[in-house]
Amino acid sequence: MLSDERTLSRYRNAGERTRDAIAERTADGRLNMLFAGASVSEEAARLAVVLDRAVRRPETDPQRHYSFFANSADEATFGAIKLLRHNAIIADDSSSGHVLVFDGRNRSVDDPMLWSLTAFIDLHPGVDVVHTADDAQRAIESAAYVAVVVVEDSAADKSSIRVRETAVNSGILVALARFHPLRSRDDIGDLGPVPDVYVFGENLADYQVPFGCMVMPASSYRVWNNVTDSLAHTSTFGGNGNCLHLVEHHLRNLGAIDGDTESLLCAISGDRKTRNTYFRRHVNPSAGAGLEMFGQDLDIVEAKGMLLTLRDGSTVYDCAGGTGASLRGHNPSSVVADILMSHDSNHDYFADLERAMREQVGGVRLFPAVSGATAVDNALYLAALASPGRTIVTFKGNYSGKTLPAISLSKHGPQRSASHPQAFAPYNRNVVYIDAFADTAREQFAETLNQYDVGLVWCELIQGMQCRHLPEDLLRDIVGGREHYGYLIGIDEVLTGYHRAGKNLLYQADLGFRADLTTLAKPMSDMVLPFGLAIASDDLVDRAAASNPAAVQQIRENYLNQLGCHIAVDSLRHVTESSNSGHIDYSKSVAKRAFQSAASASPVFSGMAGTGLLLRLIPNRRWFPEPSTSALGQTLEASLQDVMLRRSNVLLAQQRLFPPLVPPQAEYFEAMFRIAESSRQLTVLGVYTNAITRIAASARSRLAYQRTVRRGAR
Repeated sequence: MLSDERTLSRYRNAGERTRDAIAERTADGRLNMLFAGASVSEEAARLAVVLDRAVRRPETDPQRHYSFFANSADEATFGAIKLLRHNAIIADDSSSGHVLVFDGRNRSVDDPMLWSLTAFIDLHPGVDVVHTADDAQRAIESAAYVAVVVVEDSAADKSSIRVRETAVNSGILVALARFHPLRSRDDIGDLGPVPDVYVFGENLADYQVPFGCMVMPASSYRVWNNVTDSLAHTSTFGGNGNCLHLVEHHLRNLGAIDGDTESLLCAISGDRKTRNTYFRRHVNPSAGAGLEMFGQDLDIVEAKGMLLTLRDGSTVYDCAGGTGASLRGHNPSSVVADILMSHDSNHDYFADLERAMREQVGGVRLFPAVSGATAVDNALYLAALASPGRTIVTFKGNYSGKTLPAISLSKHGPQRSASHPQAFAPYNRNVVYIDAFADTAREQFAETLNQYDVGLVWCELIQGMQCRHLPEDLLRDIVGGREHYGYLIGIDEVLTGYHRAGKNLLYQADLGFRADLTTLAKPMSDMVLPFGLAIASDDLVDRAAASNPAAVQQIRENYLNQLGCHIAVDSLRHVTESSNSGHIDYSKSVAKRAFQSAASASPVFSGMAGTGLLLRLIPNRRWFPEPSTSALGQTLEASLQDVMLRRSNVLLAQQRLFPPLVPPQAEYFEAMFRIAESSRQLTVLGVYTNAITRIAASARSRLAYQRTVRRGAR
């Protein structure tokens, strides 16, 4: 039996100032999320400028720095390891990808930061951890590591400097991770050798909300500074506006923002061009340029419900919804009164959430997370404890995130993770990949069960990028084989769950079975704060606890944030009430008719895919033969999204529909009508012409900018 004490979380209770700041942004209709981790936002541009100036050393490190925003210290550290591996393999194609982590903190046994690296070694392949400077120096000098991650105990940690000097002298890359409490600007600065990447965690948010980030000099970021690699470590919640705003506020209180910087921050907030410039300069040049090229760099001054109000007074209907994170649209007013103003720091909202979830889906235990990827990580950790089998079976086209454990499940996913096939290697050797849509898929699955000691079968029921349903006969084999072979079934319901795909809270219930492990995220957040869950059956938790009760308790409490749980309790109530009243089913029928009408109205589309409120308009491959994963395919789909937006004033996500699950009815019906009607005006020639026009205009703009820079240099 697990203890009910909550002592292992990395978070403090969200204080009144934190809740007031979120309430003010909510009441003002400030945009918090739009696309999954890639929106051109003023909050991202502002904070990246602050971080660049906080870590830059004009005398020894005059380079520009880029920031990547994550949801935890762990996510940021995993991203840094991937960046260092990518740099190493570009420099030497025979690179092993092995990374040493020197965690020199004076930490207790239950410290939550990076604890999984030593607890689940197989799920973090190619990573070794040591805890003393002497061990770190010996390891660097004796083994073929490509990089070392140095986790400092404090800004004055001399052992950290010694290890970093050894690494630099050995010619290997260095990441400097700083998770200790910050008391002044001096705690951000550093006197040792300049690292190849800085890593920060929840300390930048005063440990109150989910946050993590990497800050990279241009020399390190160069391997990701292209169209393919620029999205190598994205996350749905990364760049969450509320979290970035709170981090900026904390840094201001520490004295890290001077008067000149404040003036620049005001300029970024007041002007779209300035915002875009600094987003490209300090966050993501390729994503920023691409979104601007195809008109997705929206200049939003207010976001409420489904309506985005632009600075010029025009409005856009948001059906991109944080790529599936929208529950009620942007900034529902009740969040302020029902949650932020009534939150009780002494109340256990996690217990409320678990009780409500058990009422919905039966005997389960919950394991909080801060994203879909960390929910998958939690599920993998639990499976490793509960199952005697080591091999994991998953399916090509599956996407489960890009953390070190989860990326092995996404290796053959719909998005190209990197331009170099081994950029993030080594991957988990115990994962077998099957093409679920091959004619021989069932035979491959049966052979795998007979050949390997399978402990877990992991899949999406509907692969989200293409909205393709896992074949029914293969799913029957997966469910039917569980009792005979004894493996666990894990289902990623980050996109399909919460009534988006089916009539039930979990789509698996519509299909007549129950998984051992399930992950949820996106709409549980109500687009307020990052939140996710791994849901495990009581039987699985008992088996895992019999193996290692301390590890189970750590997984359960590591990401436990009571404010996030409070929001999730409220979101579950709203989605349940809307489902019971029939509103969600009605919204699904309206969406289906709108998409069927759109698909049949234009030669641009060959049909639609998906179910419920997880739908996609399929580009006609006769006219758009390039796969959507190719550069040309992505360009043409971006052009199509741009044309649809300008004709309908409805924003989709690569022709995928992600409206709120509980939408404002009038806005929702108008958006569906506009999608159906505007599709009649779409032509193949128009999409290609728009692509050429947008690319040419972007090229002219870049040339003009470069000429301006050269004149300024003279």
